[in-house]
Amino acid sequence: MSILYNLFILLILFLSITSLIHYDIIKELDLNTLHFFQNVSGVPTYDNIMWLSTELGGIFPCVIFCVVLIIPRKTRKIGLTSLLLILISTISCGYISYVIDRNPPGLQFLGSTTMLNIENDTGILGNEGSYPSGHISRITVITATLINQIKKKYMHFLWFLPFISSLSRIYLLQHYPTDIIAGVVIGLIIELIISYKIRVRS
Repeated sequence: MSILYNLFILLILFLSITSLIHYDIIKELDLNTLHFFQNVSGVPTYDNIMWLSTELGGIFPCVIFCVVLIIPRKTRKIGLTSLLLILISTISCGYISYVIDRNPPGLQFLGSTTMLNIENDTGILGNEGSYPSGHISRITVITATLINQIKKKYMHFLWFLPFISSLSRIYLLQHYPTDIIAGVVIGLIIELIISYKIRVRS
């Protein structure tokens, strides 16, 4: 019952955010937040920390992390589960962004030049919509999987990773804040459903 309740709440939250975006209710707040970060960027150290943080949710780093977990027998199940989840979250976010078709912010980052180009979200059928954030969905499902599988008190500190990655996507003007929130929600929904099915069958 607890899982169904959590799933229901997350679905309502996602639909609510989607409605706010569809009717442009929160557009001004989204833009004001981005303009704030656009004006405060420019410190090379912070800019590069944000760049490194935003790549935590990139496809390549996530897949490499899962492969590393798969190699030792002790963490193989966690690695395989995480790999499955990032695949599902990437495809899900790609198709949702295709349906919603929300254009990325399109604002110019006025900070320092990053070491490498900032990775865009994965699109479907050539679409480059920004809602929801695939980066944040991936880092969320990995973090949730690690916390739920390892079940140690200190593991909850891992939520810092989605937090700093979310902040970086906004700081680098890659996403609106609502894109980020939706990415977290989608990640939690996917992890909740898939991990529960895996636990039931094992």
